[in-house]
Amino acid sequence: MDLRCLRLRPPGSKAIQMNACGGLHLVYRSRSKARLSMGNVTGALADAEEATKIAPKFPQAHLSRGDALFAMEEYRAAEDAYADALDLDPSIRRTKSFRARLEKLRQKLASVDVSS
Repeated sequence: MDLRCLRLRPPGSKAIQMNACGGLHLVYRSRSKARLSMGNVTGALADAEEATKIAPKFPQAHLSRGDALFAMEEYRAAEDAYADALDLDPSIRRTKSFRARLEKLRQKLASVDVSS
């Protein structure tokens, strides 16, 4: 099996091209995560932003947007995206993954503030 195609086309690309109805925000969010893990930060951000346009009340799309912005070292914008997700679903505050995101963000913000 030739795995090169997986590197060129993240999961979800075909579903997006088909313009599938219902749940398209989930496909964009999944592809955003895949692109981020592959190092395509710009593509990850574009997909996360598209997911938030389609479903602005979907907190996971805002989390993906924050993750992409964090990877781009846009820490204040990432903080805003995480706050948007938290506003939509306050229960995510209790999750380990959200707490880990916030801790990493706090560390980066502290180091940026010290160097400024």
